[in-house]
Amino acid sequence: MSKTEIPPIAIDLDGGTDIGADIVDADLFLIDDGAGGTMRKTAASRIKTYAGGASTLNELTDVSMDITNFADGLLIQPNSDGSAPTTGTLSTAIENIGIGHGAFSALTSGDYNTAVGSRAGTALTTGSENQLFGKGAGAAITTGQYNHIFGMNAGSQFDTESNNVAFGLNALGGSVAGAEQNTVVGNSAGDSITSADGNVIVGYNAADALTTGGHNTVVGYAAGSTVTTGATNIAIGSHTGFSATSADQQIVIGYNQTSPGNDTFSFGSGNTNRVYNAFTSNASWTRSSDERLKKDINTNEDCGLNFINDLRTVTFKWKAPSEQPKEFSSYDPEKTEPNHKDKLYGFIAQEVKSVLDKHNITNFNGWNSAKDGDNNDIQGISYEMFVIPLVKSIQELSKKVEDLEKKLEDK
Repeated sequence: MSKTEIPPIAIDLDGGTDIGADIVDADLFLIDDGAGGTMRKTAASRIKTYAGGASTLNELTDVSMDITNFADGLLIQPNSDGSAPTTGTLSTAIENIGIGHGAFSALTSGDYNTAVGSRAGTALTTGSENQLFGKGAGAAITTGQYNHIFGMNAGSQFDTESNNVAFGLNALGGSVAGAEQNTVVGNSAGDSITSADGNVIVGYNAADALTTGGHNTVVGYAAGSTVTTGATNIAIGSHTGFSATSADQQIVIGYNQTSPGNDTFSFGSGNTNRVYNAFTSNASWTRSSDERLKKDINTNEDCGLNFINDLRTVTFKWKAPSEQPKEFSSYDPEKTEPNHKDKLYGFIAQEVKSVLDKHNITNFNGWNSAKDGDNNDIQGISYEMFVIPLVKSIQELSKKVEDLEKKLEDK
């Protein structure tokens, strides 16, 4: 039987029956080969491959990879007009990765930089080994090196500065002019720094007024917010700060604490509950005791001579860690030598507690009990608090001496 040529048939697409299922790779399509109207068949799988677009990143219009003088690098700049990524005049820039509108748009020879975010590292030219993440992060850096910046507009005013770490919205985001070797973590933390060096700042709004003061350590929500030019200070705690904008060598620990002045160490919770000391050879601890901070003031009548007379003073030596109770966190069978071998003088905390109970004395701060690391109650003594009953005892003895002297005079 001879083959019969079948003439072309017009296809009525509108009246055709729908396939009734999703297209799969094996389905066939008729394709005009563009060479005189000849129709050819092809599988859906081949159309999928063709329609998929670029098969490598470098085929995308907004991507540059391994272009001249940009070895082992990747640059992705989404541009609204579909234009190719732009840089400065490249000269052996090595292993840089930039992703974001304007990222590395001025780069020339900087190496080993990473910028991710719109306009991150947009002014970078020759600076190397910077890590910039976030919209506008390190946007003004040109020749600065070894900066690690994470957060929207963090370190956005850096230029030639190096060796800074900024993490958080606007962190270290002020008008910087020479500041280096700072570590700042927290939204708006250190955002007024201009030329300060060597600061460690952690916390929301921490040290947010600091400008030129260097080598400060500030940790806590809004901590150190008063200092501007002061240096070598330490503040730890929420809202904890210094005595002045130019404070120097102040150490403050606690909640809402303010240092009493330069060359001091203070700690507590609020200025009404503060203990502080001065950095002098004969310094002693000072507690807040202002009458304006107190109420229900009465003369001490129950903690005096009778209490002191019932106390036993002892001499003792500390046990080695291997001799201590096994349930204590300080127990260590390997340490057979005590930390202190000398004979010492003091009280036994349990005996002091018994005397306090005997005289019905409560809230005496010379005795305390606290948990160790294994939740054991460890009793302790604050020897300076015994000044109060000692003063009362001396007053009572003075009164007795006066009474005796008066009796002798009457005879």
